[in-house]
This record gives sequence, structure tokens and C-alpha cells, in this order.
Amino acid sequence: MSLEERRRQLKTEFSKGIENRARIDALLHTENASLEDDLRAMLALSDTDALRLLDAKLRRGDVIRQAYRGPHGTGCLTYFFLGFESNDDLLQYPYESTEILDSTCRCVRAWDYGDLSVPTALHVVRETIRERNRLNTREDKVRQNCLLESPACG
Repeated sequence: MSLEERRRQLKTEFSKGIENRARIDALLHTENASLEDDLRAMLALSDTDALRLLDAKLRRGDVIRQAYRGPHGTGCLTYFFLGFESNDDLLQYPYESTEILDSTCRCVRAWDYGDLSVPTALHVVRETIRERNRLNTREDKVRQNCLLESPACG
């Protein structure tokens, strides 16, 4: 199924409301999914600074469920690091594949329904930030060594 077909399918199902939860979960294959893997895939869509903001918002209790945006600077998982304010934003983001779209939808649903906890989300967000920092440090060292060894390298 193409990404556009998947978007249309999900939009139709989302429009039917919470009564349609079982049908949407079946379409997204939630029973076979790993929440942590889905969250990692979703977090890969954003830069490290946005993930740091999400980490801070999770720690302060500013990440809400059942709404994209709330009062007093609160919002959902995707609001803080991807800027989503609606299901349309969720569905129209330029995903690379239907798998990443599905992972993101599963994360939003798991968060909204309380299946994804704050401690689990914090763990994965912090793990992702640490891994990115480690890779950036490694890249900086390679660049530095290259510049020291050969001026033509830079």
C-alpha cells in the first residue's frame, strides 16, 4: 500500500472516533508492535534539541494525553518535537514510509490510551539523546583527526 493510500485509510478510520479504536488498532497491527521500537522510530524524525525539549516537558508533566495541544504550554508527545496540532498534521507529515507513519500513529495512540508511560517515554527519549551525543562526539573526533593528519581532508 502506498503512503498516500495509507494516509487516506487512516484519515477515514480516525474520523469515526474512539468507537473505532479496535479497527484502527487492527489496521496498525498494534498487537505485534514494540512500543519502544515505535517510539525510537518516531523520535528519529526530529533533531536532538527538540528531543531535549520533549525530555524537559515530560519531566515537568507538560505532556498531555487525548489532545495535541492544551492550556498553559502543554501538549502531546508529537506537539513538542514535531509541532503536530491535529490528526491532519500527523497524517500529512513527510514520512519516508508507511512503516514510520504506522509507528508514529501507534505511539500517539499508545500515549493517549495510557499504554505508553512517562517513565518508558523518558527512558527512550534519554537513550536516544545519549546515543546521538555519542555519535556526534565520535564524528567530531574523526573530523579532528582528519584535519590534524591532512589539510586536504577538510
